[in-house]
Amino acid sequence: TPVLAIIGDGSLQFTVPALWTAARHDAPLVVLVMSNRQYTILKAFGEFNDLDGGIPGLELPGLDATLIARGYGVDARHVTYEEVGAAVADGLAAGRPLLLQVSIDPEVPQLV
Repeated sequence: TPVLAIIGDGSLQFTVPALWTAARHDAPLVVLVMSNRQYTILKAFGEFNDLDGGIPGLELPGLDATLIARGYGVDARHVTYEEVGAAVADGLAAGRPLLLQVSIDPEVPQLV
């Protein structure tokens, strides 16, 4: 059964070895990486808890998930927001691992 996994670029850093496993088992997997170049949830947590100066090290400038995926043997490419639907459908139909990276709004949401 094909699988679509949606993850942020920050969260991806905790699960990168799964790309290697997907490649080795030729898993029918599409990983859609929502890229805002930061650990957004941790920034929101810091703001929610009024941490003076925030939490250091939450910026991810220059991080390219497609290069990481290719290093683990997974096909990967950047897509625009308008291309996401067709790219995901094509990837799921292909029956092998694919990582798609799409840029999203970097605004940090307010936790309530």
